[in-house]
Amino acid sequence: MKDIIDKDLGYKKIFMEMGYFARRGGPAVKVGIQGPEAEMVHENADGLTNVKLGLTHEYGSKAMKIPERSHWRAVFDENSRRYLEQITKAVATFKSANELIGEIRMVGEEYKTDVLMFLKAGVPGNPGGKVRHLHQTGQYWNSFSAVMDWLAG
Repeated sequence: MKDIIDKDLGYKKIFMEMGYFARRGGPAVKVGIQGPEAEMVHENADGLTNVKLGLTHEYGSKAMKIPERSHWRAVFDENSRRYLEQITKAVATFKSANELIGEIRMVGEEYKTDVLMFLKAGVPGNPGGKVRHLHQTGQYWNSFSAVMDWLAG
């Protein structure tokens, strides 16, 4: 009977890195208005921060007579299948922890870019269904970020 030779071609490394993800809870990307930019106050806006401005546009405000102009939810709903396919492909072809984290980060950056492109094209939500370009000085759009994080393990 011949000896069986077991030559590891990377399985152990991949398995160890998957275990690392399991202990940490798995990599995630958070996309939105976050960090110090979220609380930046707009000049002459009576204390309006980037995050409050985003929520006002996203959900509308009866008090301010501003209709809902969803951009975060609308873009995610429209593209969620594509984002999920990209992440599924990255997991299926997993080679290293750094590569998978990079792929997930790229999906987050793509989502952020998709929201910006949506805003530049104009957001539906005005009476009569007219497209409206949200007034922006750059401060609001520049507050968008994609940040790597870990799911609770």
